[in-house]
Amino acid sequence: MVSKQNMMTVKQVAEEMGVVPAVVYKWIALGDIDYFNIASHSAKRPHFRISESQFKDFLKTKEGFQL
Repeated sequence: MVSKQNMMTVKQVAEEMGVVPAVVYKWIALGDIDYFNIASHSAKRPHFRISESQFKDFLKTKEGFQL
C-alpha cells in the first residue's frame, strides 16, 4: 500500500504541472492519470489522491512536461 506521505492532491499535481486543477480532473476522467479515491462511502464527492509513482508514470506520457 502507498503511504500518505507519497500521495499528492489534485491541487499539488496541478501546481507541479503548471495547470489549473480542472485540467487534472479532466485527466482523471479521461483515464490519463491513475488515482485513489480516499473519500468515505458516505462522502458526497470524491477525494482524489495521486501517488508520486503514478504521477511520474503519467509524466512519461506527456511531452514537454518535466519536474
